[in-house]
Amino acid sequence: MTDKTHIERLFREHYRQLHRLAKILLHDDELARDIVHDVFASLLSGRKENTVTIGFLLNSVRNRCLLQLSVGYI
Repeated sequence: MTDKTHIERLFREHYRQLHRLAKILLHDDELARDIVHDVFASLLSGRKENTVTIGFLLNSVRNRCLLQLSVGYI
């Protein structure tokens, strides 16, 4: 199981890279921070697997940004 301390470590190690990706896609610093925090909040509330990798995190942030962009244009 992915525990809280593991998720906290991932957050500290990869936050800058994830935030940078979100900011590039969204062109909005505050929204980028919200997206990254939402990804980690969802990990804390539900994911029950051992393998949370940087690739998984990057894909999660990218997908949430794309969803945000699609909702913004509707």
